Amino acid sequence: MNNVEKRQLKRLLCSDNFSMCFVEIKQEIFEATPINFNRAGMSFSTPSPLPDFNQAFLSFTYGDTSPSRFHIEKLLITVHYAYELDVCSEYKCRYVMPDTKTLQSLIAIEEALSNESVEDGMERYGIHS
Repeated sequence: MNNVEKRQLKRLLCSDNFSMCFVEIKQEIFEATPINFNRAGMSFSTPSPLPDFNQAFLSFTYGDTSPSRFHIEKLLITVHYAYELDVCSEYKCRYVMPDTKTLQSLIAIEEALSNESVEDGMERYGIHS
């Protein structure tokens, strides 16, 4: 994905429909809270800093009932940015070449979250109103 394509993807604020978000680093599991999402990556926070890592696995669930429930299991990610804040640590990650089925799920989640954001007035900064 080139820079022009990446910039055209909106970062959507994550809703309560995200659950069971975990990061696996060297076979150690850490709970994470999703912040924003698109088909190319996700930002999440953790209560304390994660161990240094270049790559990790991300797992999460979106939605509460079928057919709108998606479970993403051990999606390979790389860290784009990491911030240590007073109250948490924040990580902005990119997905590493997901398979076709996973990519289709990520696109479907992005579309559902986009519709949800508009319906619930959760658009980032109101710039898409």
